Amino acid sequence: MTATRGGRTRLFYSYSHKDQQYQERMETALALLRDQDGLLDDWSDRKILPGEHITRKIKARMEETHIFVFLLSPDFLASRPCRDEWSQARALAGEDDSIVLVPVILRRCSWKDLEQISELKALPNDAQPVSQAADPDTAWHEIYVGLKRLLDERRSVFAVRPRFRKHLLETRFLSQAHVSLEDLFVFPTVSSYAQGEGDELDEKPIDTLDGFLDPPFTLLHGENLSGKTALLHHSFLQLADRGHPVLYLDLQDTRSHASPDIFRHAYETQYLGDYDLWQQRPGKTILIDNLGPSKRDLGHVLLAAQRFDTVLVTVSTQTYFAYFRDESRLADFRVAELLPLTHQKQEELIRLRLAVTHGQPQAIPDGLVDQAENRVNAVVLNNRILPRYPFSILSILQTFEGFVPSDVTVTSYGHCYYVLILSHLVKAGVPKSDDAIGACLNFAEHLAFKLYAAGGNEGALEEADFAQFVATYRSKFVLKDSLLNRLRRTDYGLVNNGQFRDPYMYYFFLGRFLAKKSDEHRTIIDELVDKSYLSSNSLALMFTIHHTTDHEILDDILLGTMCSLDTVEPSSLDEEESRFFEDLLGAIPSRILSKIGVPEERRRARELRDTAEAREESEPKEREAEEPLDAINDAYRIMKNSDVLGQILKNKYGSLTRDKIAEVIETVADGGLRLVRILLGRQEEMNELAAFVRRSHPDLKPEQVSRMVQGMAFVWTMMHVERVVRVLNGPEIRPLVEDVVAAKSSPAYELIGYFLRLDTNVTFRDTEVGILKKLLKKHNFLFFRKVLSLRTQMYLNTHRVPAPIEQATCSALGIRYRSRVKRLR
Repeated sequence: MTATRGGRTRLFYSYSHKDQQYQERMETALALLRDQDGLLDDWSDRKILPGEHITRKIKARMEETHIFVFLLSPDFLASRPCRDEWSQARALAGEDDSIVLVPVILRRCSWKDLEQISELKALPNDAQPVSQAADPDTAWHEIYVGLKRLLDERRSVFAVRPRFRKHLLETRFLSQAHVSLEDLFVFPTVSSYAQGEGDELDEKPIDTLDGFLDPPFTLLHGENLSGKTALLHHSFLQLADRGHPVLYLDLQDTRSHASPDIFRHAYETQYLGDYDLWQQRPGKTILIDNLGPSKRDLGHVLLAAQRFDTVLVTVSTQTYFAYFRDESRLADFRVAELLPLTHQKQEELIRLRLAVTHGQPQAIPDGLVDQAENRVNAVVLNNRILPRYPFSILSILQTFEGFVPSDVTVTSYGHCYYVLILSHLVKAGVPKSDDAIGACLNFAEHLAFKLYAAGGNEGALEEADFAQFVATYRSKFVLKDSLLNRLRRTDYGLVNNGQFRDPYMYYFFLGRFLAKKSDEHRTIIDELVDKSYLSSNSLALMFTIHHTTDHEILDDILLGTMCSLDTVEPSSLDEEESRFFEDLLGAIPSRILSKIGVPEERRRARELRDTAEAREESEPKEREAEEPLDAINDAYRIMKNSDVLGQILKNKYGSLTRDKIAEVIETVADGGLRLVRILLGRQEEMNELAAFVRRSHPDLKPEQVSRMVQGMAFVWTMMHVERVVRVLNGPEIRPLVEDVVAAKSSPAYELIGYFLRLDTNVTFRDTEVGILKKLLKKHNFLFFRKVLSLRTQMYLNTHRVPAPIEQATCSALGIRYRSRVKRLR
């Protein structure tokens, strides 16, 4: 609802034209409120000008009205248009409870029979008709006093307008209309930066809303769709509900130059009450969204810094570094950055999303959360190609929950990326038509291939090269200037400065291009397969598979994996091979059940994931090795190909034969176990490792060196076993994995099968206890029993399991059981 200039309350007269004399008399009675106090802007259809559309004008005015006055009489009740206005006003009041409906009784009539009107207090006092008053002036005075009290109360009640609150709570990307921002909000990951000693920046996290209020001025930058606007919406509602005077200003909706009037207009759109009274309150905060590069936008921010005690401004990262990083006029502003979510915050968000359909967040089985996490992580790929922002996570979850792509050549994971790309195109202003979207996608595919051919691999074209590419492209295809401009928009476009906005966009379109022309570019695909140990090549293969039905690529990847380290037998991890770990395992406690409870253990586990992810991001990307390092390339090839094969299993299992799926499973498992064997089963490598430890730690005693070597070998072994489990993690293919495990029947395969069951189960049941007992009996040696026990206890630490099941599990493992309640103390 729009308020009038100056904060005046809009009043609408609904009356029968046969009662026009009463309506005119009421205008006279309210003259002081209108003309002297300036509190009222009253309107009737008599103000419609010649030539104006009567119905449209009345409808428009009703939608802007704060107070409806119904002048009731027999003629009003007999009039269909009057009764329709009553119904329309009731509907508006139902959407916005700040709207007030006031019955004024002119003449005796059966007004209480009008639907729901009898619940409202009427004027004059005691609902006595004006026409029957002994002194009509007294009756009009009572009407004046009643409306003045209403206006005075509205002036001093600084309540958020329900319509504006509803706007802030909207979650536009979700299909469920009843899901609000507060149902899904997780406080984001934010770091602030201040000048430390020397040239160092002092980085501190901002974990709560109050962290934004001190110091008073903050400039928060983040990528588009990273959650900046959602954070401001949430912050506004939290502060307003605390009674804190707060204003919200979106500079994208602001076209005027900096002026105090802009704050008044924002207030009157967002609040009930008088702005002049509100601005006298101490401790005012303003939240300014979407700071752009224009002088006008900066002017608003600088004016706000003069008039408000606390100012929080959001700006895109690209705009910040291009225009505001060295802006001296913002020197008083602390700089903060909105980062991707941590794994812990991601789990919190996933629980909230699952709660929409499954009930309370903490009642959701931990295994169900794990499954959702695995899907998200498989698309995000450790933040390397898609940042873990709330929009991305929620879009991925919703895609898996409810959308089946009509194009069966696009995998479910590939479609997640497609949804994210479409969101960028739509926000950039590309029309939602097949021809416009198709033209943009085709351009992006050819640009991705151009970048690949130029050796770009997520790189960029110089401006002149990009201009030449556009000219060459337009000589073959039609691309309107308007679409190209939208593709290059700095806020939501796909292409900036001759490169794609995010890495996943480059790989998505390169894979789409190669998949469409796989025969024509077979040589390129063969080279990608041959050098799949390079991250860029493995990602290109992964995204090509999202778009292709060409099983020849799968066979090439399988062959490349099988031929890597093909002289090394896969490890069996049997009693003889694992005897090397006996001293180490003997020193590890048999019982590692936690005393701190499941939620805290899950938090710790996700902190470890964040640490590992940060370490991986900080490591330099692999480069093609020289000839003497072929063994290292083979090891990388196995790991990268396994990731690609895992994507095939998760996405293509419905179109592959059971035999082919089993072949892929066995290839992945054998590849990981060959990596185990190159260290564990070869004395030469062990000796080299021991020599390395002695050189690095010359003070260590021989037994200490031996223990350290055992520890490093154990970590290496379990890392690759767990990697196989992660790659094969998919509830849909678990039965086929179990078939392969049963056929192989080695301790190593049995561990993989059991670990996979733990990671894909929604709950831990009697069935799992039975399988555990059988495995312990079948492979009764120290390594197998200890590893199985430790992994099971780690599962119990991070998953809520019914006490009887947990007790039976502890009994099978031969460890003392303590109830969950005691362990929480």
